[in-house]
Amino acid sequence: MKTKLLFVLLSMFMGITMVNAQPRRGNMSAEDIAKRQTTQTTEALNLNKATSEKLYQINLKYAEKMKEAFADRSSDREAMRDEMMSIREQKNKELKQLFTKEQFEKYQKHQQEMMQQRRGMRR
Repeated sequence: MKTKLLFVLLSMFMGITMVNAQPRRGNMSAEDIAKRQTTQTTEALNLNKATSEKLYQINLKYAEKMKEAFADRSSDREAMRDEMMSIREQKNKELKQLFTKEQFEKYQKHQQEMMQQRRGMRR
């Protein structure tokens, strides 16, 4: 009986520990966001190291801007959405200069797929 109780308590403790160890996207730093985005894009586009490093700098710059825009929740939702769209457009302009035409087209397709996946997760 004591063994069963100990096993149940240990299992519950391990489960709680594992849930808390999962990273939460809302708590990610700009650096972590930039790293994740860079890794995903580098793999999707098969980028070389030099391009990947430039991509990281761009991702970091815009992750910081997005974090700032999201942190300023005092403004209304529509204004925040407009600001984030503007930031995304600025980032896309820089990425268009970094990537080849084919890479940028593939990047846009990859972004659309990722957006659809996120929308599917919300439902």
